[in-house]
Amino acid sequence: MASIRTRNRVDGSEYHQVSWRENGKQCGRSFDVMAEAEMFKAALEMNNNNEDIADAIVFAYLKGARTVGAVVAEHIDLLVKPTPQTIRNYRHMLAEHIMPHLGGIAVKDLDLRHLTSWVRSMQEKKLAPKTIRNVHGLISAAMETAMRLGYRPDNPCRGVTLPTTEHAEDHEQFLTWDEWNLIYKHLNPLYQPLALFLVMSGARFGEATAVTVADLNAAGKPATVRISKSWKRDASNGYYVGAPKTRSSKRTVSLPPTCVQALIPAIEGQRGDTLLFRTKTGGRIAQRYLWDAWTAAVEDARKEDPRFTKTPRIHDLRHTSASWGLQGGLSLYEVARRLGHASTATTERVYAHLMHEGMAKGADVMGKMLEG
Repeated sequence: MASIRTRNRVDGSEYHQVSWRENGKQCGRSFDVMAEAEMFKAALEMNNNNEDIADAIVFAYLKGARTVGAVVAEHIDLLVKPTPQTIRNYRHMLAEHIMPHLGGIAVKDLDLRHLTSWVRSMQEKKLAPKTIRNVHGLISAAMETAMRLGYRPDNPCRGVTLPTTEHAEDHEQFLTWDEWNLIYKHLNPLYQPLALFLVMSGARFGEATAVTVADLNAAGKPATVRISKSWKRDASNGYYVGAPKTRSSKRTVSLPPTCVQALIPAIEGQRGDTLLFRTKTGGRIAQRYLWDAWTAAVEDARKEDPRFTKTPRIHDLRHTSASWGLQGGLSLYEVARRLGHASTATTERVYAHLMHEGMAKGADVMGKMLEG
């Protein structure tokens, strides 16, 4: 922690000394104006005693320069087609992770040293690598805007070393058919149709709970469901139905008869715009309700069979759906279409290791080559 002490020079004039320790060494900086000393002290403490960043912030303040914080805010305001949720997320990033560290630096002075120090500060705050990358992406996009507006000639974010992110598959859990049945029988009957739909369709929770009665073609051969919308958050943190995650997320998915039979009670006598999965009052099902029922069912399943030690999340039903499709003989392309992936690259990265049939074919081919 830095401290400020007010002292007097030989000529009687007053100055304010900011003192701190860096690697065991006592350091200090003097200011004639208390406000500047306080700003320097705050910048030091926010940036792990990084003197360069603290200097840059005070300098920008004194010169009245256009700052990084102001440019990021301007960039957010210039976005053409952002959702309310995106705007809210970006403003949160600006307030929580940019302003305290880089926000006061003159945009023309931002450089590799500032950004590298910022990354280290975020790591010390225990921010997830993915969060750091997302915030860095916002800063970088704002610097591209700054270039287009003539605020600076280059983007200092290019080439900054960022922490590696964990791959999604590092946390995925895939259920076998027996494990699924074990959990399903312990699940609250009120949520069984929704859970069955999630694992059979591979839909995301927000997509599944936005499906209406008209989206389900129960009489089709095979039966299908149209997934074309998802629940979103607005600027006030409320919910509304909007477009799904990506353009490729709009898709039609086939459903097996068992799943359709479980959905029949929800569609009989209902209008087409009625939510397929709904509360008793016809509203949106919040994920926490299914989560409470799901975790209770998982705990009961583990008690019944001590060999079952997995702790699957609700989203793992989507991964399980993909794994069953691949193991059942669907191609990567077919699974990607069911999941709404833009390309098979994502599907392959996450699920290719489950394609046992392909592995077996590979072994057979290589074996025949070896045999001559």
